[in-house]
Amino acid sequence: MLEKSIITYAALTLSKQKSASLFTQNIDEIDIEKEIRNSNKILNPKNVYITILKKDNNRALIYVYRKDLVFNDLNKKDAKAYLTKLGYDTTEIKKCIEKLKNRVSFKIFPHEIGFFLGYPCEDVLGFIENKGCNFKYCGYWKVYGNCNACIQKFNRFNKIRRSYEILHLRGKSLERLCIA
Repeated sequence: MLEKSIITYAALTLSKQKSASLFTQNIDEIDIEKEIRNSNKILNPKNVYITILKKDNNRALIYVYRKDLVFNDLNKKDAKAYLTKLGYDTTEIKKCIEKLKNRVSFKIFPHEIGFFLGYPCEDVLGFIENKGCNFKYCGYWKVYGNCNACIQKFNRFNKIRRSYEILHLRGKSLERLCIA
């Protein structure tokens, strides 16, 4: 069950097109911790990691990421400056993710999560400054900067996601779909 969700919602991370992905998983009928451990055994050798950011009775917020790429995203000049103001230490990815987990547990969703998902800095900061309004385009995220580049990227993302779903339906495993 988790494998299908990972392939559907994290295909862009598996294919190295995005540093990270985020999705909600229904956990009513599964042992989510066990499934994540099993998935990590398959994916960690390819530098892909899965963790739970938040969990309630029947849902878990799942974060799938590539440590090296997220590290690079968090240490871009504008992202690092913003995150440092919030108390993140961007030199240690594990500590950053733990702090993010703590912030996700509050009622107001931490909009800096866009940095952790590989969104362009100008779009994350634009979203924060405009409180989610006044965007130029909405696709995988709200665009405040280069609209044409993002639309091209979103179209490419859609093709990759569809391809991964088809390949999985044809029997390709999570391990085979993850690029090292």
